[in-house]
Amino acid sequence: STTMATRQRQLLAALLGACFFAIVSLTVLHKTALIFSKAAVVVVSSQHAVTNNNDHAKKQNDHNYEEYSGGNGTISSSFVKEASSVDYFTCCGLGHRLSKMANANYVAKLVGFSLRVYWDWCDDKTPAFQHFFGTQPPHEFANVTSTGRRLQIRNESPGFAKLVRNKTKECMCERHVMDESARYYLSLRQRFRRNALVHEFQTENRFHDHTVIGLHVRAGNGETGDFARKNRGIQNQTEWTDRVKNELLGLSAGWTKPPMLFVATDTLSIVTQLRSLLDGSMPVVSYDQQRLGEGSGVAFGQKVHTNAQSNSACLSHMEDGLVDMMLLSHTDVLISGRPSSFTQGLPMSIVLDRPRASRAVDTTYCEFNPNATKLRCYEDIMEWCCMEDTSFHLEGIQRYEYLRVPTKLSMDELRGKIGPRITGKQKVGENCHHKATCIPPYDYDDP
Repeated sequence: STTMATRQRQLLAALLGACFFAIVSLTVLHKTALIFSKAAVVVVSSQHAVTNNNDHAKKQNDHNYEEYSGGNGTISSSFVKEASSVDYFTCCGLGHRLSKMANANYVAKLVGFSLRVYWDWCDDKTPAFQHFFGTQPPHEFANVTSTGRRLQIRNESPGFAKLVRNKTKECMCERHVMDESARYYLSLRQRFRRNALVHEFQTENRFHDHTVIGLHVRAGNGETGDFARKNRGIQNQTEWTDRVKNELLGLSAGWTKPPMLFVATDTLSIVTQLRSLLDGSMPVVSYDQQRLGEGSGVAFGQKVHTNAQSNSACLSHMEDGLVDMMLLSHTDVLISGRPSSFTQGLPMSIVLDRPRASRAVDTTYCEFNPNATKLRCYEDIMEWCCMEDTSFHLEGIQRYEYLRVPTKLSMDELRGKIGPRITGKQKVGENCHHKATCIPPYDYDDP
């Protein structure tokens, strides 16, 4: 009986211990769940996709939109002033600027910030980017999950590598990254404040009655420096344009609508030569703009110092280039005559993203090899990136494309670069004198 009583006491103690352990475990699990429900859990997949499971942040974000969004989709400056942002500072030519902005936009989406772009000030009077694209539209704040934070990027976004196309190796491009660039470029095209000029040119030249070829030729117009060192110029322009003519006639044979050639170039003699060579075969048009004299270089090239130009000259050179770029994106077939980020950014992304049902021809983007003896065309951005080699278009110039793609993105690195929004005089867009920290004000008011 004594033994039985001892065993009963042991069994009771064991049961009590088990119950105590279960209660403690449940308490710990409950507290852990509470902790994780309040924490931002960021998951980065192999495609760099980010999922934010922060319920508190989501509720706070919903509250912000309930408070600051109206029925017409507008957002007040009170929210924009506090919304966390990637503040992006650009440099160099237009194509370079826009392609790097697309990269910064991708980073902004990853960290749940909006994107604010700084293009310098023209003559201390006008923030150039806002002059042409206005302020941020409401939809650009749809992914913002926090306030009061800032990630500054200058020119190159962290984690992006030079794109090298090699059809025999694993493709460096990812569909969702290229699609995000296309969405961003389409938004910029819609925001462009000189679209009336674009549509007027299309109407006057009867784009709708033709299958329009858009040819961009970055010939340099006698430009020196980096452009010349990389052998980017055309060695024999007469022979080059003659070969281009033959390829264009072959490309357009059998089209339902008659072809028209729109030429965007920094060298006016390219337009003159092609117009003469194609006389009687297809009309050749170009946007009338201010160009430097033949052989005198370019107004908006590798390095741009907007503060060295008058306000009107600074803005007019940018406007001419942007109108050319938007017109190229509206053509039925875009052709890169010479390698350039001007073509590989917004225009190429948009024409290859065009729905198949609305295309005049299947292959909407083509590119010449450097001496224009071959022309290759593509139906899709992934076909261009994964089924061709960089050497075809850039042989003798450089070993990589003008685009960059995210291959080494680190969320830890990005978080380490995030700090509080700048305050005081640094964020005021008045009397800036081109300081690096001077950016347009954090508000939604029209500049």
